[in-house]
Amino acid sequence: MQFSKFHSLSLATSVACSNRVCYLLMPDLERNGLLEYIDKAGKEHDCSMAVVSVSDWNDDLTPWPAPGVFKGARPFQGKAGIFLNEFLECMDFIEESMGLTCPERYLIGVSLSGLFGIWTLSKTDAFSGIGSISGSLWYDGFVEWLGEADVKNPSVKVFMCLGDREHLSRDKRISQVETLTENAADILRSRNIEVTYQLVEGTHFSPVEPRIELALQTLL
Repeated sequence: MQFSKFHSLSLATSVACSNRVCYLLMPDLERNGLLEYIDKAGKEHDCSMAVVSVSDWNDDLTPWPAPGVFKGARPFQGKAGIFLNEFLECMDFIEESMGLTCPERYLIGVSLSGLFGIWTLSKTDAFSGIGSISGSLWYDGFVEWLGEADVKNPSVKVFMCLGDREHLSRDKRISQVETLTENAADILRSRNIEVTYQLVEGTHFSPVEPRIELALQTLL
């Protein structure tokens, strides 16, 4: 595992093959056991891996401004459009440093980065597969927007999963996540996108490593 920086982004990369790479957008690189798992998973799935830590999680991964969640939380700023440009540049930097030339790209996100992943479907054809783990598809107006949005890569594969207890949130918006994720999956299927949706045991992205494994098994 190699560590580096690109602007404000912290990176951890592991080279396993030259023709495909999976990006994981995470809030930090310090989660216990995550990098060890990612390094092992890349070798098992024959896919180079890049974990990207997003410093401004609430703002960089949200598509438009919206109220914050829970009492006293500051509003989301909705800077995903700006962040996507930086992320695409970051991917070029990562692939050059890893010695990869025009690999197939996959993106897996968790929570808000899972929302971001589904949002990118209408913004870029850079990815062959998108994994949304406990994606924040409850985000204000998102599923309605998805119903009107175009998908840039019609052959993209999509994996979505939620914990079976996520809908029990006391926050009214978050409690709709299961229904809204199912709606989002149906919208994408109606456009002949290959979608796998699974409800798994647990709460909001916990435990996360088994869910990443499901995404890798489905997408690769």
